[in-house]
Amino acid sequence: MESFFKEIDKFIIASNKEINEKILGINYLEKLKFSLIEKIIDLNIKSYEDIKNFQEIKEYNNIKLSIKFNNYNEALSRLKNSLQNDSLCIILRGLKTFKVISNQESKNFTLFPNMGITLPSKMTINESIAKQSSIIDIFNLNENVGIEK
Repeated sequence: MESFFKEIDKFIIASNKEINEKILGINYLEKLKFSLIEKIIDLNIKSYEDIKNFQEIKEYNNIKLSIKFNNYNEALSRLKNSLQNDSLCIILRGLKTFKVISNQESKNFTLFPNMGITLPSKMTINESIAKQSSIIDIFNLNENVGIEK
């Protein structure tokens, strides 16, 4: 794979043409999730180990995104992680478990390959990543949230 980031960049540009420009925040990431998963599956990547980790910040039609790809060779856990921005997580290989904590309740989610989840900013989560996992995290760095301008 020459440049996985370039492929993801092209996919986001193409996806933006399909998403109404008035859709922002978590709703934008939710629409992006379905479009990206569909496009990434079509790549038929044989080995994610060959792809180098990266983190880039790029603006797409006035939406500033931080795009991060990581290969996790070892298991990783983060407890009581408060999300600073709306986020989208897509699992390419392996699995990731989330425990969403709000007030007195908590909910558990397990994501497998070709699955994703969008989470709003200021949410507190526990997350556990299995070893040999490859994950894309996309954070919406824009301040404005809501469905429409």
